Amino acid sequence: MTAPKTFTASLIAALAMPIAASAVEVSKDLEFSGSVESTGADPGGFGESNFYGSGNDDGLGSYGIATFQFSAAEFGAPVLSIDGLTLSLSHDNRGFTDGDEFELFLTTDDFADDLYAGLAYDDSGASDPNGIDPSDFGTLLSLGVFPYTPSAADAGSAAPGQPVEGDTESFVITLDLSDEAALVAEINANSQFSILIGATDIADDVTFTGQNNFFSGGIVPNLTINATAIPEPTSLLIFGVATGVLALRRRRSA
Repeated sequence: MTAPKTFTASLIAALAMPIAASAVEVSKDLEFSGSVESTGADPGGFGESNFYGSGNDDGLGSYGIATFQFSAAEFGAPVLSIDGLTLSLSHDNRGFTDGDEFELFLTTDDFADDLYAGLAYDDSGASDPNGIDPSDFGTLLSLGVFPYTPSAADAGSAAPGQPVEGDTESFVITLDLSDEAALVAEINANSQFSILIGATDIADDVTFTGQNNFFSGGIVPNLTINATAIPEPTSLLIFGVATGVLALRRRRSA
């Protein structure tokens, strides 16, 4: 066999190799957080420390927003699918904490910084009970409703099975096709995306820790993504060419 034929055969053999998909888990803390309140957006200082979903029955409604950023490089290759998504949150016990459930949302909107400019809590009643105005977002997808148990201030005052201030609870999110497609696109583009928390009842006050929380010693919101990653055809082509070049060099040195 001539050298060119050896090169061609090696290249074809390399490209004919099956593409091996891999399951990868990546866990990251939020980039930044903020609170959008009935009194206005409050992304820094006190506002960033909250990840609350509060109804506006008392004139103090708010929804929390936490921004994350993942990249294909962290999964070792472009992401093909999301196989699991878990959001871990720490309880932040406050005197007004109450409620039994909350709703999470996904937005793929980009925020140039942590000011969340343009977001406003809708206290007109049109967006009750969570105050989230869909017209403020280019994309806003519901991730589902989740059960909530208000935490106790300390272990001594906790009922059996009740979480305590600072305890971390993990919520498994089931994605539908549109949610998954949106998230995959954001990861592969190395773009930021955000998760919002909102109340499901106007009287509820669901309270978790945000960033730099003053009250709780718990962790900041953390997102774990289990994904299937698959090498790009370009990567396989480079591998194939390299294999062919190596074969050609060996042929010439023989």
